[in-house]
Amino acid sequence: MHTYRTIVVDTDGFEGSDLTVATAASIAAVANARLIMVRIYSVRHSADDDALADVLGREAHLLRGIYPAEDTLRAAADRAAACGAIDIVGRAIEGEVTDALLGVANETGADLLVIPEYGRRSALARLLGTLPDELGRRTRAAVIAVHQDNAESPRNNGRTNSARTLHTAPTMTTSLRSRLLARFGVVPA
Repeated sequence: MHTYRTIVVDTDGFEGSDLTVATAASIAAVANARLIMVRIYSVRHSADDDALADVLGREAHLLRGIYPAEDTLRAAADRAAACGAIDIVGRAIEGEVTDALLGVANETGADLLVIPEYGRRSALARLLGTLPDELGRRTRAAVIAVHQDNAESPRNNGRTNSARTLHTAPTMTTSLRSRLLARFGVVPA
């Protein structure tokens, strides 16, 4: 029987990431595993940011970088604790999503990556691949892509998905899989 010791979850702070965090936290609670929540951010700078910074004054730090990421991690940690996770670690990382998640997974020896997947697969996504596809190719850890129910993210350009499914890894034990599917009322994929 495979037991997860370290679980990495990508939380982007959007409405749909709540389900992803809840899924990862529930698995961590059942498996008594460490939950590492990762918020990837990029430092951007534009003329519009400067104008907004002038208006916001001392609150201008909320526009860029690590501060909003830290706020997202605090909120996600509260959600994870409410789902029963005990050993929770938050990490804000600057960079590209795939490389950042793989870096944390390799550094921590993660057994499982839990990520949000927004929207349906388009022809372009089937051709180029998606985040779960890329992670699955580049890591030895199991990958669970949690499809979001009516959630919006910049990753799907505002489109929503009406179906909710949970793609579980082949290494996930039947008992754990059954309990998770029952808890979230999802359709096995």
